[in-house]
Amino acid sequence: MGIYRRFWVPIFTCLFIVFALLSVFLVQQLEQKLASEQIKHQAQLINLVSLNPSATHKQLIKNIKSSFDYSSLEFKDQNNHQIYFYQDDKTTPSVSLTLFELLSLKYQAVHTRFETTDLQLIYKLKPNHLYIETDQMIKTLGLIFCVLSFLLAAIAQFFFNRIVLKAQSIIELQNEEANEAHFNQLPKSVLSLAKTLKISHENLLVQIKRWKDSAKTYQQAILTDDLTGLSNRIEFVKHFEQQLTVKEENNFGLLAIARVTNLAEINQNLGFLDGNDYLIQTAQVLNQQTKNYTNGKCFRLNGTDFGLLLPNLSHSDAVKFGEKLSSQLKSINQNSEEIYVYVGMVLYQSGNSMGELMALADTGISIAQTKQESAWHIQKDKSVLDNISAKYGNQNWKAVIADVIDNQRIQLYNQVIEPTNKSSLIYNELLARFTSHTGHILPTETFVSMATRMGKIIEIDKLIIEQAIEFITANSESKIAINLSSSAIQDEAFFIWLERRLLRSENLSTSFIFEVSEGTISKNLDKAQRLINMLHRCGAKLTVEHFGVSFMSLKFFQSFKPDYIKLDASLCRHINEDLNNQYYVRILIDIAHRLGVSVLAESVETLDEKQVLQQMFIDGCQGYLIAKPKSIENSLKPCVS
Repeated sequence: MGIYRRFWVPIFTCLFIVFALLSVFLVQQLEQKLASEQIKHQAQLINLVSLNPSATHKQLIKNIKSSFDYSSLEFKDQNNHQIYFYQDDKTTPSVSLTLFELLSLKYQAVHTRFETTDLQLIYKLKPNHLYIETDQMIKTLGLIFCVLSFLLAAIAQFFFNRIVLKAQSIIELQNEEANEAHFNQLPKSVLSLAKTLKISHENLLVQIKRWKDSAKTYQQAILTDDLTGLSNRIEFVKHFEQQLTVKEENNFGLLAIARVTNLAEINQNLGFLDGNDYLIQTAQVLNQQTKNYTNGKCFRLNGTDFGLLLPNLSHSDAVKFGEKLSSQLKSINQNSEEIYVYVGMVLYQSGNSMGELMALADTGISIAQTKQESAWHIQKDKSVLDNISAKYGNQNWKAVIADVIDNQRIQLYNQVIEPTNKSSLIYNELLARFTSHTGHILPTETFVSMATRMGKIIEIDKLIIEQAIEFITANSESKIAINLSSSAIQDEAFFIWLERRLLRSENLSTSFIFEVSEGTISKNLDKAQRLINMLHRCGAKLTVEHFGVSFMSLKFFQSFKPDYIKLDASLCRHINEDLNNQYYVRILIDIAHRLGVSVLAESVETLDEKQVLQQMFIDGCQGYLIAKPKSIENSLKPCVS
């Protein structure tokens, strides 16, 4: 390639110099054309003035201004006093104009006196047509330059390859002739032995090649998953460690772990063939999406987990990848309603610990499982690796969660939902924060995901409900909403406990609203219907949050009628700028109101968003624009769950 480069670079340089010189020549021609145009225009002006000798100064100025297109125009009387001045500062971007200025060429104004009047005229024409004409010629030259460069490069590559092949054939021929010559120099007494040794040597080389190919095949089999054909965990660890040990500033990327859920249940109910088919389809989707990125690789880590490594991927690119991947995974899930693939992601860079990155990605999966089906989550908050929670393995997390439950280490916050109709009252949403025994605030998303994974989230839900009941007892006029986890919705024992607890506080039940995500309800419609029936019997209400992001949202109302729906933040964000989003939200609000369901908006952060939503008759707004979460005063006494 060094010879090829030495051949090609001078030719390319010469072509570029020719292109530059021709461009300069065209710009110089432009300067001459501009001067000629100015002089020609001067004759036109003299003719125009001579045809109207009796015209006043004002009429003459008006006629000249309206008859021609100027970039600057100035009239002076015989005493050199300015009578009229006009200048058009608007310039159309132009290659020729840029070169004109770079070459320090000047477009001079023309000074004209008229014999029939005492006016002086100083003008500069607006020669846009000349600029356009010159630009077109320069672009044509550029196109010719590119075509010639490509053709010369292709021709040079062709001849270079031929020269290399010819040289290789000559070298091989010389080697063969040298071997034959060496053979001919041997004594006749050992010639037969030499030929036998040569044949044995050739056979041995063939056998060695077979052994190498066989070893390579065995190695590939050891590092490849039999079912999906992807590289396995051994290859993943080897490849990822190499990525993390490369000491370069631009060595960064994305680690994604995709987990297939409920696979064991599918294998048991439908058979292993259906489970294997779904795994193969999932592997094909993941591998295809990974191949869209340079040096992207997909691995199968274990029975349900797949690993994806995408080098040189930024956060914005990772978001686009997550959205596209989630869409593709949902498409293969249409015939398998019980299986979902959740993806946890984390950005990595050189020097990171692989174990910590895997733990963060695993936490991302737990958070994704709290969203809609086949969701994804980027674990951006790496600060958890630097604070107290960095020391928590699974066993430590069990101890921390048990400590929070046993000692009720929960801080309650509430966030106001502002009603559109000031005379009505919606409710306040109750939020929970968790603390360690040292008083440190634990990362909420991580805590909830770990509690979900370890089967403790229902106890957390119960603890929050108990403290909320105690708060309502002291503030009977308040109405508060409590979020229920997806695990609680699926637990029969929790249903019984919640019903008994609400009936035991019958006078306070009407103050409670329970919030459940649309994704959780869509996967458990029967249990969700039982939940709303039970809540209504007890006097409480239900809100479906994160509403409107699923394609089932409109069909949702046919089988399920909550008291409130809370629009997903993605629908409310920048709604004042998105007409399509406004149309969709207006339809949701209209259908809900016809069925007697109140509609709320969350994550309202600008006044424009709030005004647009109120114009669409939203019932209430929640967000940092309305009110930030505020801590409830520490007046609650410990209560027993």
